[in-house]
Amino acid sequence: MRKFLTTTASATFFGNSLYTARIMKDHLEYIVRNQPGMYAVVLVIPGAKDMVRVVCNWGDYFEKRLQQHANPSAVLDRIASKCPKVVHMMTSDDPIAQVSLQFEGGEWLHGIGMELKLPAPFRNAFDLLGSKEIEAAVCKVYNYSIGIYAEIQKNCPIPGWVKGLEEVWQ
Repeated sequence: MRKFLTTTASATFFGNSLYTARIMKDHLEYIVRNQPGMYAVVLVIPGAKDMVRVVCNWGDYFEKRLQQHANPSAVLDRIASKCPKVVHMMTSDDPIAQVSLQFEGGEWLHGIGMELKLPAPFRNAFDLLGSKEIEAAVCKVYNYSIGIYAEIQKNCPIPGWVKGLEEVWQ
């Protein structure tokens, strides 16, 4: 599954639309036109008949930043004043949070996302594409992920976290 940020849309935008969608074998991609040459990919992954996960794929970015330290909570304390949104995301039970999903075959997806219960069961990808609830969740997860990215890029006092943002790109 594609990473959160990419330089290629891999899809066509209708007119001046800010986003478009792609149907993949086991998920949908909403591609958001961020700025020239920069696109964000928000994944919609079907679950139960009335539930989806909406996720921006950050790979193992956050795991790498914390697993290399003997005391991960000390790292979070160090960045707390400059990156409060990042620390909140990693330590709270908010609806939008850090997620890890394992698929059949053992593939993992790590990122920022949320679960969304739909008002009615869906039958196919076209039901998901037409859902206003999914579009709203895609916007929320996209805005949240862009905010986390910007906070790290502009404020993080640990240079490895800033340099590591390259891993979020496709």
